Amino acid sequence: MPPAVYAIVPAAGSSMRLYGGTASKLDYRLPNGATVLEQCLKTLVESKVCKGVIVACREQDMAERENSLRKIVPGSIELILVAGGEDRQSSVQNALLAVKDRADYIVVHDAARPCCSRELIQAVLEQGVKSGAAILAEKSSATVKFAGPTVEGQTNSVVEKTIDRERVWLAQTPQVFSTELLVKAYNKAESDGFKATDESSLVEHYGKPVSLVPSSSRNLKITTKDDLELVDQFFR
Repeated sequence: MPPAVYAIVPAAGSSMRLYGGTASKLDYRLPNGATVLEQCLKTLVESKVCKGVIVACREQDMAERENSLRKIVPGSIELILVAGGEDRQSSVQNALLAVKDRADYIVVHDAARPCCSRELIQAVLEQGVKSGAAILAEKSSATVKFAGPTVEGQTNSVVEKTIDRERVWLAQTPQVFSTELLVKAYNKAESDGFKATDESSLVEHYGKPVSLVPSSSRNLKITTKDDLELVDQFFR
């Protein structure tokens, strides 16, 4: 029997507001007719790896989200909406608690990454099942500087050292973990008061290695107006 795989999509944060306004970037409609959030779920569904999808969103948005996402997620796939927390970490934890007793593996995917391909999702899941923890990441092509403390009399930071870019990878999502491992990582983080910006950091804090699966710059996260314009071009 294939493992039970559930996808978690955190979609509740204030960073989802577009340009500081009230509109959410997740509701931006792409040239193909889907919103950013709908496209994210559409690709997860079409990858044919998920038994269910859990979306963590603002409580006041739950009814509207369920109505729109049910058009994307077929009845054969479980769709669960949970209230998001005060940050990404707590939102994913709320979603994890909803399925931890019936999921073998968890796929966490940013709601604002609508350009991920089915092939990349399948590749990171395959490695996640093998190793217990795997993330998509892009190898850095830039020269990376580590900033030191600001020098007295200067307003700009100064370079402390140059980091070997051969060892620098830019984390993306999906990130895949065995449910047992992710639950343990969350429990340790909660006990230690440890905060992270992605699930890989929690698993690293727990002490387990995380495999890197090469990805593409196309799998970008929408954080700026320029990102949105670039994503627009991908779907024309």
